[in-house]
Amino acid sequence: MMNENDTEHSVASSLPFSTLAFALARHTLFCLFSSLMTRESTITRATTNVPNSLSSMEDSTSPYFLHNSDHPGIVLISHHLIGANYNTWSRAMVLTLTAKNKINFIDGSIPCPEYDDLLFGTWIRYNSMVISWILNSVHKDIVDSLLYFDTAVGIWNDLRDRFCQSNGLRIFQIKKHLIALNQGSLDVITYYTRLKILWDGLKGFQPLPECACGTMKTWMEFQQQEYVMQFLMGLNESFVQTRS
Repeated sequence: MMNENDTEHSVASSLPFSTLAFALARHTLFCLFSSLMTRESTITRATTNVPNSLSSMEDSTSPYFLHNSDHPGIVLISHHLIGANYNTWSRAMVLTLTAKNKINFIDGSIPCPEYDDLLFGTWIRYNSMVISWILNSVHKDIVDSLLYFDTAVGIWNDLRDRFCQSNGLRIFQIKKHLIALNQGSLDVITYYTRLKILWDGLKGFQPLPECACGTMKTWMEFQQQEYVMQFLMGLNESFVQTRS
């Protein structure tokens, strides 16, 4: 009596050779396809949480995105850092770097990735770009002291430590300029503009009261009155009618 294996062998022996070859090839392809699908699934799971450097560079909301007009030779602001103008210089740089979505490279919120990270090379490139922009906005007498920093945040912190003045000293200097400023040979528009620059600078150092009782409105009205009085007192005598 024939067992099951003998029966299968008998049936296989009775099949044409071409049919057996086709079945064998189909089985081989099926096994190969299954192996590839399993491998692809494993790779996908392993890389799901790994950032894609190319997609980051193409995303306009990413700090790794560069506009076509961005290059290392750009001068971001018109006034170079000379030391005494650090407060206004740093304010202008922060505004510009924020607009270019590169503020993360000077505030330390995007640290250098590990060497084997997909974004390592990209980070090095953009960090160097921001370093170039800072150097282009600094006076040549200061540049040489910054050339050996590896990171933009390192340069930024060094400039802050060297040139940032204390609030008390800066308030004293602004108020001193306010007291000494008058119209003189200036036209009214230029005189007002210089006053406003000093007022805005002083406002940045003055804490505002936190209150929901209406005190804020009274405080702001008082401040505006002070500005008007100071402006009128600095006008030339030819505007005596305006002052009165």
